[in-house]
Amino acid sequence: MMAGWLLVVVILMCSCQDDADKKWGYAKIYMPQASILNGGINHNYPVPLHNNAATENYVLEEETNMLRIVLGVYRSGLQALNSYSVKVAADANATSGLVASVARGVALPDDVYTIPEEVSVPTGSREAIFYLSVDLNKLIRDYAFLANKKLCLSVAISDPDRYELKEELCRTDVIIDGPSFLPVPPIIKGGDFSSGSEAFWTKVDLSGDMPALDDAAKITDGYLAFNYGTEKVSRSVAVYQPVELVEGNRYKFSATASGTGAETAEMVFVLSPVEPQKGVEYDKTNNYFSLLDVWWNQHPNFADKFNGTFPQSGQWEQGFNRETGEFTANFTKGYMIILVTTWNGTIGNVTFDNIKIEEL
Repeated sequence: MMAGWLLVVVILMCSCQDDADKKWGYAKIYMPQASILNGGINHNYPVPLHNNAATENYVLEEETNMLRIVLGVYRSGLQALNSYSVKVAADANATSGLVASVARGVALPDDVYTIPEEVSVPTGSREAIFYLSVDLNKLIRDYAFLANKKLCLSVAISDPDRYELKEELCRTDVIIDGPSFLPVPPIIKGGDFSSGSEAFWTKVDLSGDMPALDDAAKITDGYLAFNYGTEKVSRSVAVYQPVELVEGNRYKFSATASGTGAETAEMVFVLSPVEPQKGVEYDKTNNYFSLLDVWWNQHPNFADKFNGTFPQSGQWEQGFNRETGEFTANFTKGYMIILVTTWNGTIGNVTFDNIKIEEL
């Protein structure tokens, strides 16, 4: 019922372009979805269909987790409504071109979808619907790495047994928004520092063999907490994990931190292709970073008490947009690093939470 109603809406939206055909009585077969986005400027057919939030162009079967995307054929003109049929197939060449034109576009894997080989329209009808059926369970199981992509497939009709094709509208370029249907693995794992997140983070004392590394930086009560004690020390500890990005893609970094009692100290979020090494001072200057420091109590928001979001609360950023946290990746494999350093001072008590990198 819903799908039939949808097809009526699609036909009404596309009917204006067929006035000339109807005037002369031309009978042409086409796919209404090929022009629903922008009147046929291109054949793009987003799923979900964002240009009309009230119109669903898919059915999601909850029990089977099967995504059924509504497609169809329609015959224009005023001639008698005789039966007709067309062949249906994926167009590999058009799919390749579509992938190249769509940001984060990838081809929908062949083994996760089905389409009918033929669609028939009975006498007395102009149109028929059919479905591109996508097995989301198989996508999640075998292609989890595609979850944040745009999954592309060009579906074409051909070989009508009656009438002619309207050639410019006989192909629909389906673009499935992965995050709308698939769980997207986080780029930063354990960034909420909940129970079990210890497995994703590595701790290293950049100062060398100073005692009590586990006490200096520990994951506890849903936070990453740093405390170097009450005595003034010179110490630098990094807590980090590997990350994978796509060079040239846009991302957004965000985090929260709070603390009190720092003196001659610095805390910094670093995103870099360079891994921290025990006993080696870390050079952050050639990487992305957001930094907050206190020198001889010149910055009381860190020395007394602070609670803020980053990079907005940082005093110095490089690579990250201060207002939005957005950045363009300039490497593929690297590290998200939390670096806390004192120079004959104290860090007081500092906690970190909600560390995220999201692809835009």
